Parts: sequence; C-alpha cells; structure tokens
Amino acid sequence: MRGRLALLLAAVFATEASTAHADRLLFESYVGNRPAEAARIAPLIRTVFERHGFTVDPLVLAMMFREHAYRPGLVAPYFAETLKRTEQRAEKLFWDENYLKVIDDLGNLIVAMRRNSLVFAKEPKYRETALHALVFYALACGRQARVMTEKSQEAAKFERLRDDALAEIMRSYPSKIFTKKEFGDEGVKLLADARDQLNSIGRGRISVATTEHDALIYINEIAQGTGKVEVGDLIPGVYRALIVIPSGEARQYEIEVTANQISRLTEDWNIDSLLVLSSAYAGFRFSTEKEHALEATLVHTLAQAHTNASIAATITITYVRGRFAVTGTSYDTSTGDILHSGHIELTGSPSNDTMINRLAECLIASAGETCAEGVLPVSHPEFTPPPPPPAPEVVATPPLMSEPRPTARIVVHKESARAPRRWVKWVAAGGSAAAFTVGGYGLYRYYGKCGRETGECVHYYAYSDLAGFGGAGVGIVLGGVATYLFLHDSARSGTSTVTLAPHRGGAVLGWTVGF
Repeated sequence: MRGRLALLLAAVFATEASTAHADRLLFESYVGNRPAEAARIAPLIRTVFERHGFTVDPLVLAMMFREHAYRPGLVAPYFAETLKRTEQRAEKLFWDENYLKVIDDLGNLIVAMRRNSLVFAKEPKYRETALHALVFYALACGRQARVMTEKSQEAAKFERLRDDALAEIMRSYPSKIFTKKEFGDEGVKLLADARDQLNSIGRGRISVATTEHDALIYINEIAQGTGKVEVGDLIPGVYRALIVIPSGEARQYEIEVTANQISRLTEDWNIDSLLVLSSAYAGFRFSTEKEHALEATLVHTLAQAHTNASIAATITITYVRGRFAVTGTSYDTSTGDILHSGHIELTGSPSNDTMINRLAECLIASAGETCAEGVLPVSHPEFTPPPPPPAPEVVATPPLMSEPRPTARIVVHKESARAPRRWVKWVAAGGSAAAFTVGGYGLYRYYGKCGRETGECVHYYAYSDLAGFGGAGVGIVLGGVATYLFLHDSARSGTSTVTLAPHRGGAVLGWTVGF
C-alpha cells in the first residue's frame, strides 16, 4: 500500500511542472469494454497530446477526480470462506513461532479484507474473525521486531507494520473491550497501550452524502444511516465508506480523516457508475449508445467541479483488421458544447505520430476552423448538451412619479350562502309597529287622563305609564332588529366595490356597498 502511494505521489510530482499551466484534459471513452490492443497505442497518443498542453497521465487524472474513485463492495465472491480458513491457520503458525509466515499470510488477507467490505457489513460474525486476524498480525510483527533487534532497519519496519495494524483496529473497533481470555496478556497489553497512545491525539469527522437517498452508509463496516450521515470522534487515518443501495449493489470509497477537520464525500451514483479511474486509463465506459449521449454532461460536470480546464477531449481507440483508428471529440468545459470532433486511421510508424498530431491540433482549433487533411469530421446526433442555466429573473420597472397611475378597482359580487329569512324581518317590523301603537296610547292616557302633577288617576288608567314606556321600548328593539335584517339581506344580493387610488402622498382606500 505504501509502495503504491509513493509511486502515485512520485507521478504527481514528476508531472507537476508540465501540468501546472495545463488547461486541457484528455480522457478515453468507450461504449462497452476498452479493446485490449488500446494499451499498445495509448502511450504514443498521450505523448502527442501532452505536447499540446493536455493533462494525460491516468494517475494524475485519478488524483484530480479521486472523490469519484471506488471499488465494488465485494471483489471476491467466496472471500468469507478464505477469511476463516486463513485466520485459523495463521493462529496456529503464530503459536509455532513462525512469525514471518504469519505476517505474509495475514498481510495478504488484510489487503483482501479492505477490498471486500460488504462481507463484514452484512455479517457481524466475520468482523470478529477480521479482528482476530489483525491482532495476531500485530502480535507477529511485534515479536518479529524483537527478533530483528540487531538489525535496526528491519526491526523498525516490523514495528511500523505493527503500529499500522493497531491503529486500524482502533479505527474499526472503537468501542471493543479486549479481554485476556480472547487475546491473552500480551495482546491485551499491546491493544491497551495503543489505545492510550491514540487517545492523546486529536479527532476528526466524516460527512458522507449520496444521491441515492435510500442507500445504507457504513463507515469501516459499521452502519451509520441512509442518504446522508456525519460521524465524529474519529482517530485520524484512512476510513472505508461503503454505500449499499436497495438492489444490493455496493461501492466502497476511501476517505482520509485528519485531526480537527471534517472530511467530506459527496457521491453521485450516476456519474461514478460511468467514470473509470485506473492505472490503465482514465475516462468513461458506457453500456449503450444512449448512455454515451451523456458524455458532454459528464465532461462539463467533472471539469467544472474539480479543475480549471477550459477544454476537455475524449478519444476512442478501436482496432480493426490489424489497424488502429482514433476518434476524438473536444468540449468547452464551461458549457459542455462540442468544439470539434474528428476521426483518423493509423497506418503505421512514423505516420502515426503525424496523424495523431493533426487530430490534437484539430481538437484545440478555434471555432469555425477546419481540420487538417486526413482528419475526417464526425457528427454527433446523439449529443445531449447540459441543461442551460436558469434565465435571470426579470424585475418590472416601477412607473415614474410624474406619470398618472391608474385607479385599481376590485369588484366583489357577494352571493348569499343561504336564502334570507324574509318572514323574520317582516314579523319584527310588524311587531315594532304594534308595540309603538300600544306604547303611544298608554303614554297618551297617562299624561291626558291622570293628574300627573297631583298623582290622582282613575283606577282603570292606573298602569298607563307602564304600558306606554314598555311598549315604546319593545318597539325600539323590534324596529332595530327589522332594520338590521332589511339592510343585511339587501347587502347579500348587492355589490361591494373596493377602490384604491394612488397619489403623490400615498393612496386612498374606499369601500362602497350597493343594494
């Protein structure tokens, strides 16, 4: 693992000078599998395109788009069987003090374990087997380091392998309680010392989001949630993020966590399924021509998100009847539009270099320029451009203050929710009239027939004042009820008009009811 990382970094630094100014990217693109013969001509194509300012090295491109690099969750279908058998054999070799064999067998097993995360995510019992393999690997490395005490460099190498394994255990089993019954005195002490040492360093966080909202997300084979998760209190180091969709398909990504930082992975399931990032080539692999129509959108999305490149080109290498042919297409990364597309046939050296050079010049030519002789133009009826950006919102310009502004009239016709109660208002009106008549007659009798000032009154006019005032009061009440009902029923069948009249100082709001 360290050797591959060193090789990758060396490749990055070796090409840094040539790519620092590069604003062009080169991908390979295929419908179906890449022809095996393509590996023979690809180095020459990359060399020529690199002279024209393209970033061409697959390892460098893999670093640019490393967020999209993944492996299947399960690489070896029968790995679970191999896991238990290898771990049991290694334990026996350990007690026989054959430490180098243990280190070799378990070292290969640990590499395979990291490539088959789905096995441990689906079945917890295999996680315990994996833990035993890691512990015995660390113990064997520690004992071998003591054996090699006289050779300090060799001893340091095994100590480093031991410490790496112990850190992996602490990252993958953060809450595990280690017992002497399971790992012995030596194992428990080794694990306790490692935990104490790692507890003194800072912690980091991981945030993972996927476009598949129902996908289950695991961090180092521990389920964390669906769709989007954030996990904290993590020991710095490399973690495995496993994303499993309901159909059972799984993808595994590697995320490096640093102290006091949040490491983020935003996974686009559709893009990653079409992107190939390997030591052989970097580019796209489509299952059908219909998927191939998405090439422009992929180029646009990836280049805009991860680079400052202005042009990206794709090449497709074919091999028919002993002859290579190359089709190239260039895109404006800011829009996803096709700039040029051409096809060449390679008849053999030294003409190959000349024809590839013509194709490269064709792909970076300005719009409207024609390609050199031998480069056949290619049309792309399947081309699907990226969706255009949303149109800017148009804001209406308010009228000038000096311009007359129209009066806004809102007319509301009211419909009665139920038929007006006509008999009630007429009864109230009639009752009001009768009450006023009785009250008026009573008051007349009281003031006219009785001696109000002397208090003398004929006996049958004795209560005229009570009848007069009572009748007048009842008449007023019933009259008020009748008036309300007459007005209310008329308004129901009438028209209500709201008038808003703007002027320099503000606006006048009016309400008129007609009936």
